[in-house]
Amino acid sequence: MKKLNSKYYLIIFCVFYILLIGVMGAYIYHAFQLKCKEIVTTVHTRIDNLEESGILNKYTIKKENEQYRMLLEIVHGKKTLDEFKEFNKKILKAREEHFSHLIDSLFVNEKYEVAVRYDMSQLTLHDQKKELLEAPITLLQTSHKVEKSYKTNTSNWEVQESSERTDVREEEKEYKHHFSLYQNQYIDIKNIISIALLSLLPLLILTAIVAISLLVVYYIAYRTIKQKEKEVDNLYNMVDNVTHEFKLPIATLKYGCNNLALEYQSPTIDLLMRQVNRLDRLQNSLTPYMTSDNNPYTVKDLTQMMDDLRQLYPEVKLYEQWDAQEEVLLDKTKMETILLNLIENST
Repeated sequence: MKKLNSKYYLIIFCVFYILLIGVMGAYIYHAFQLKCKEIVTTVHTRIDNLEESGILNKYTIKKENEQYRMLLEIVHGKKTLDEFKEFNKKILKAREEHFSHLIDSLFVNEKYEVAVRYDMSQLTLHDQKKELLEAPITLLQTSHKVEKSYKTNTSNWEVQESSERTDVREEEKEYKHHFSLYQNQYIDIKNIISIALLSLLPLLILTAIVAISLLVVYYIAYRTIKQKEKEVDNLYNMVDNVTHEFKLPIATLKYGCNNLALEYQSPTIDLLMRQVNRLDRLQNSLTPYMTSDNNPYTVKDLTQMMDDLRQLYPEVKLYEQWDAQEEVLLDKTKMETILLNLIENST
């Protein structure tokens, strides 16, 4: 199997690391969104409770308060919309400080910076099929101005006024009015991002530790692998140099043994020749790019090896037994190495 280049390992790690960071980022973003929704829900619930308590009735348009009575006069034609705007402008600033104090008191412990605004967005006269408002009119707001509304509520109610009611004085002209009024409530939490991130700080720290730890571990592993690869390359270079230096002496020994074999017939010369050939095969096996001769191991090879061992260890009695076919389809050099190690270690 071909070994992958180290740069491919780096690319694979970068891809998986980016995917991991993406997954963790998506999880953190989802947690951030949930926390923001929780904060908005808390703020909205408390402001709703404040409204239900009736404290804000005198500030927003409710029946029988100043603003509502003035709107009725506008509907009756006794007042103009500009007069209502001017009147509303005067009381808006006066009520701002007290309203801000009420809202801030709801979130003292949480330290939320909440901005609230109430607008009259629509005033429709159904009898005349006429919309009186060209733009929303702010009825009430806090010192912190609403810039981004995290929650918007719309309330509307339909009113039918006529002279048939018992509370109308006799000297008034008969009238019958049918109109609809729409109010919008806007809620903005100025520091919602910092509050949400602060609550997620342990998760952010843990995520950062995991991400940095992975980088450190990979860097250490990558540096170690590169160091080991360098050591292996140095070892291969050393083996190549050694085997290269062995070639000339082995070739010289072969040449000398062949010449001696031509001049003399001696078992010792045959022994030397076999050992030189074995040494040549061994040094070839040390070189990765050298292919093995793949010569099968035969009974003759076993007999010659045992004869060589008997000459080397004359005091040891050695016996061989060959129960296989004449040739065994195993590499000759490897079989000799295995058998010699077994025999020599047992002697």
